[in-house]
Amino acid sequence: MSIKKRTVTVAQVLDVARSKREGKACWKPPKGRRARTIKLPRFLVDILRKHVEGKDGDALVFPSLNGTPIINRNFRRDVLRPASARARFTFEVNPHALRHTAASILIADRATPGAVRAYLGHKKTSTTMDIYVGLFKSEGRKVAKRLDSTRARAQENAAKKARKKAAKKARKRAAEAHHVDGVWMETPAA
Repeated sequence: MSIKKRTVTVAQVLDVARSKREGKACWKPPKGRRARTIKLPRFLVDILRKHVEGKDGDALVFPSLNGTPIINRNFRRDVLRPASARARFTFEVNPHALRHTAASILIADRATPGAVRAYLGHKKTSTTMDIYVGLFKSEGRKVAKRLDSTRARAQENAAKKARKKAAKKARKRAAEAHHVDGVWMETPAA
């Protein structure tokens, strides 16, 4: 992971079956046998910077509670279920669902199929399209319309706030214009 470059590189993954057999962490290349580098959003980099502060550069970013590589079952138990309970989700969240959510957000934000493929680490764009083709079409349009509506409401709220601020500033200027050398002046009659 590079905080400075705002990237994370997936170069190897935990080989759970081999790790259990050998009683130690064993690593293997990721699916597709190629490392991939993912650009991270700024908000996530800020969170990760605090999270890794003081850790050795080779330390696990997200270890288990006892400091070993975390496996899916423990991640669900120790991280996802408590987070889901705090968020009051009424459904089970799993790592694969989070992956689909990330892909859906990218598609809704009009990322190209190639960009989504690279982010997910698919070897071929056709794999990405086979899985998410529906989102690239109708669902993407529906989500985009909702995002347009949300943005329009946010812009209207910002405009209202700006108008209130301008009116307050105008009242203050008007009051100051009637106060000259410590004496309140009468407003001239029209």
